[in-house]
Amino acid sequence: MNKLALLFPGQGSQYVGMGKRSYESSEAAKEAFEEANDTLGLDIRRLCFEGSLEALKQTENTQPAILTACYADYLYYRQQGGIEPHYSAGHSLGEITALTCAGAISFRDALQIVRIRGELMAEAGREVPTLMSAVRGMKPEEVEDLCASVSTPREWVVVSNYNSPGQLVVAGHRNSVISVEVAAKQKNADVIRLEVSTAFHTPLMREAGERLFQVLKGFRYEEPAWPVLSNVTVRPYESKSKIPQLLTAQMTSPVRWTENMDYLQQQGVVMAVEIGPKAVLRNLVRPFYPEILAFSFNKEEDQASIFRQLQLLPTVVTKCLAAAVSTKNQNWAQEEYQQGVIEPYEKIRKLHNKLKQSGKQPDVEQMRDSLDMLIRVFTTKKVPLEEQKRRIAIILKSTGTGGMFKDYLDPFHI
Repeated sequence: MNKLALLFPGQGSQYVGMGKRSYESSEAAKEAFEEANDTLGLDIRRLCFEGSLEALKQTENTQPAILTACYADYLYYRQQGGIEPHYSAGHSLGEITALTCAGAISFRDALQIVRIRGELMAEAGREVPTLMSAVRGMKPEEVEDLCASVSTPREWVVVSNYNSPGQLVVAGHRNSVISVEVAAKQKNADVIRLEVSTAFHTPLMREAGERLFQVLKGFRYEEPAWPVLSNVTVRPYESKSKIPQLLTAQMTSPVRWTENMDYLQQQGVVMAVEIGPKAVLRNLVRPFYPEILAFSFNKEEDQASIFRQLQLLPTVVTKCLAAAVSTKNQNWAQEEYQQGVIEPYEKIRKLHNKLKQSGKQPDVEQMRDSLDMLIRVFTTKKVPLEEQKRRIAIILKSTGTGGMFKDYLDPFHI
């Protein structure tokens, strides 16, 4: 089953100018920047478009800036005809963005959460000399063994990010990280020192996580409109009640990005679109998951390919058209068949052809019309109510629109 995943980057993807294309092209994206300014009392637009890179790299600024740029890009993606994903996943901070785009956290609340999260994380690293470094060319267990060999109860280093089968990130006390860097280079690994303010996703974040948990408990959450993966469990959130707990655990747990991608591939994801600045996640996918077509919405060279490939994914309209044709008929009254089968089928077919010619994805109203027409066909052909429900549920699941059309699964809708 061909499925789409949207991926959202984390800290480290920032650059001056991020989000500007969406801001200038989409009214909804522009309003997102304005809402961010109003919510935080901080000129996020200026920080993203005109500020210094040094200011943008400060953790307490970086996190709300990346969230805003990603959310604005998502709004522009949807405006351009981008469809709702079957799954979404975010790298560290990106997990909060993924939950926001799925409607589990309001944008206004997410801004406040990440601002506080950034402040707590920055504060945690001010008094302890720490480092983070990316290691390429070694197996995960080899890097884990190196970390264990140089760590002591007082001076430690751990794997903080499992980014891909070929790249891990180590983090911890400065001297211990340097020891791992030296040992890794002796084994011919590539080592890149990361420009971050502290050791994220390590035990150093424990107190910050506990304080964040108290903050998270004060916000309201909704069920995500589609499955959002947790960096901690490597599975979709079971319910909205798990959001404070898992976002807290994420502070001290390693980012298990490789396992997230393994899970998406196992679930039938064949296309991944990164929403947000740069193309870090796209570039992590391409070398190791050739079965998944990976693109960055931020990259101009990927634009045409994204929407061309989206056309190949199943839509509600195409699924309704196929279901209308393949459903067995139990009604031989000619006039009823004409009005309840032929006419609604023709409406779906014409809409399908129109969308195909234009190269556009159906909007919400067009999808609702197709579902309503299909229900007319089902009813006229005397399909049992339970069977109608089952087949509608399959269509919504296969097209990733279950969260958008929950009312069609209500027992009283049909």
